[in-house]
Amino acid sequence: MKKLILLTLVAIIPFFTMAQKRGKKSKNQTTNATYDFMIITAYQVSIDQERSEGPGAVLSPDAQLKTLMKSNTKLIVEFDLGPIKSPESIELNKQSRNFKSLADVVNTAASRGWNFHSATVEQVGNIKTHYYYMLRDK
Repeated sequence: MKKLILLTLVAIIPFFTMAQKRGKKSKNQTTNATYDFMIITAYQVSIDQERSEGPGAVLSPDAQLKTLMKSNTKLIVEFDLGPIKSPESIELNKQSRNFKSLADVVNTAASRGWNFHSATVEQVGNIKTHYYYMLRDK
């Protein structure tokens, strides 16, 4: 009797532990995301200009502060809303030529309903690349 019960349990346990059968996925299945995502990529290029003192001169603290306050950077901005070019992305990329600061870029996106999610910064040489990740409810 014990052998019969043991044999029955060994045969039945795999049926109880099987996972549910997966349904077939169609090739044209779309996701039902509740958010739209946008990545703002801003390239900030530092333009080093030769000072009148020369390249090897030691600057006073006041002169160093003045050089830090001067904006010798060029800003290039790109809005990425995905592979489909929407009228909004075309308009934002046209406006991107007029931006003077990164705050101006984020404020323009926020005025269109985009919410700031996170940001990262990379620096290679004299180029800083800022990535702003934005999202908006559908």
